[in-house]
Amino acid sequence: MAVKATKPPSELLTCSGEPVAPLLEPSDGSAEIQRRRDLATLAYILSLRSAWGDCWSKLSGVRAWADRLPD
Repeated sequence: MAVKATKPPSELLTCSGEPVAPLLEPSDGSAEIQRRRDLATLAYILSLRSAWGDCWSKLSGVRAWADRLPD
């Protein structure tokens, strides 16, 4: 008799989307503009890292799920 595998939960099959890169103000050499550009870039990098972590953890969950299925 064949063993029927159970599908992984749907929440493990979808990753967070990649964030949209910020539109940076043109640099005019002032410290204030550079500070705002740096903050926007940092927020983007942190969002990108978070999206990557979401996908990585879900892929790990699906891998663990698949490893427990019978051969």
